Amino acid sequence: MTQIPLLAIDIGGSKLVAAVYIINSEIKHGGMSLKLLQKSHRPLAPSTTTDDLLKWIDLVVDEVFDASNLTKDAIEAIGVTIPGLAEPISGTWVYACFSGIRNFPIVKIIAEKYGKPVFIENDVNACALAEKYFGGCRETENFLWVTVSNGVGGGLVLRGDIFSGSYGNAGEIGHFCVEEDDRETIRCGCGNYGCLEAQAAGPGITKRFKKLTGKDDTAEIIADYAKQGDSDAIAVYEKTGWYLGKAIAASINLINPGKVILGGGVSQSFELFAPAMRETVQRQIFRDANQNVVIEPTQLGTDAALAGAVALALRGIT
Repeated sequence: MTQIPLLAIDIGGSKLVAAVYIINSEIKHGGMSLKLLQKSHRPLAPSTTTDDLLKWIDLVVDEVFDASNLTKDAIEAIGVTIPGLAEPISGTWVYACFSGIRNFPIVKIIAEKYGKPVFIENDVNACALAEKYFGGCRETENFLWVTVSNGVGGGLVLRGDIFSGSYGNAGEIGHFCVEEDDRETIRCGCGNYGCLEAQAAGPGITKRFKKLTGKDDTAEIIADYAKQGDSDAIAVYEKTGWYLGKAIAASINLINPGKVILGGGVSQSFELFAPAMRETVQRQIFRDANQNVVIEPTQLGTDAALAGAVALALRGIT
């Protein structure tokens, strides 16, 4: 069978990952296989410049090909996922709040270097597309993807493809206001208070746990405490579920999706916040109109953004 080799580059807020995947081109929509050949990564500092970034991309891509049986000439396309605002048509990385990168023509630069078609998209949107191509939404035409990690992002797939909205920012569930009590609100990076991102992402979990206990631990460590029965950690994750449930319920009422998919690092603790989240959703949705909506974690695991880059490349050349 014909194989399609693709290069995936995932630029995150704290790390850069490159990988080579093989797609079976003869498997029709609904059954495509995704095979990882090799991947490599490097940490990224908040102070990373565009020159630094291009240097690190060259390095990790070289490592990937050195460790695989493929040459750079063998790949058919490159997908790139970025944090922040992307303009896929012009190939421009419009803005990234973590580094301040702005109006960076990354597609043109990478395409000129490797001589291959390059496709770019916001990382959360790309994750949603990957769930459609390779994950749990192959048979679902309309769904919402929610990333819960250092921030909270949303991606919409409507009628089988990414829906970006008028200004490329559709699905930003992270800026729904879920907390209005001044004693509980946390200032969000957008400047508002009480946003889902501020309250339920990893840093918000850390801040709320510290307020209860005085301990300064990561969301992952707090999850471990909760699994061991720590009542304060359990309470923090239950509140996280409540916050997520409020925003997801509002999204369901608006979109009427078949599924809501959760990804990102915090979603690895799905079982800790899922009961409170699902209870809140059931209390706040228009149930008669959304009886069969499914809320579940991604099937793509921690490599969802890389799979998203593959999906972008595949969509671009087929």
